[in-house]
Amino acid sequence: MRRFWGLFIREWQTYYKWLLSTCIICIGVTVGIPVLIKKYIDASINQDSTIFIMAIIVCILSFLIVCFQFFTNLKHELQRVDIWLHTPAPFYELIGAKGFFSLLTSIILTLIMSIEAVIVASTESDFSLLAQLEFIIGMIFFSISFLFSLLPLTLLMFSCYVKMKKWIGKLSIFTVLIILFGIVYGLVKITSSALYSKLFLTGKKSGGYIDNFIDPIVQVYDATLLVDDLYWREDLLNIFISVLMIIVSVKWCKKVVTE
Repeated sequence: MRRFWGLFIREWQTYYKWLLSTCIICIGVTVGIPVLIKKYIDASINQDSTIFIMAIIVCILSFLIVCFQFFTNLKHELQRVDIWLHTPAPFYELIGAKGFFSLLTSIILTLIMSIEAVIVASTESDFSLLAQLEFIIGMIFFSISFLFSLLPLTLLMFSCYVKMKKWIGKLSIFTVLIILFGIVYGLVKITSSALYSKLFLTGKKSGGYIDNFIDPIVQVYDATLLVDDLYWREDLLNIFISVLMIIVSVKWCKKVVTE
């Protein structure tokens, strides 16, 4: 465990400036753009609601930001692969430290954007401290849930990139993007099929608990995050697939890196 924390501290010392600048940029975008729009383009817009919506959008986009950072971090480490090969730490700890930093990054970004959304929503309606904390906890829960699947997928794509780079060089990045779009398209087709709905989108819903956390504040602006559409069967399937992806992605990454 001490070795893992040592690896994590190394990640923090390397990328904390990137994390700080990302947080500042996100705050600047979500607050600055609505202010500029109201001042120079359309004075009739509801500035608070625009800030709220942009904060939620940045929360969602933060998943992509974190996955991109995770990918570029792995790519950077590939330039000094000898460190990976000769370190006494197991390979899964090396990857785990990077994944944990990415997860922490997403939690911090989500926390900042959620606090910003709560502050803005509180100007429209009075909320108890408990309601505000529940909203923040609900958003962080979503952040962790999504990255539990997205980070292993990113690691798989990185392994695919490393493997194909030996064959087709710089074109490998475009090939990986095509494969990724194919995976996303396939998942959309599968999850929208009648058979999938019959097998996994039935039974007891799991989203109601989180829905009660998020909805009171989101509904201030007549919006919804459709949390209530989650089912326990689908959640268990996602957990199984995510764990399987973690095992496969770590083993495959180790294989392609050490070849």
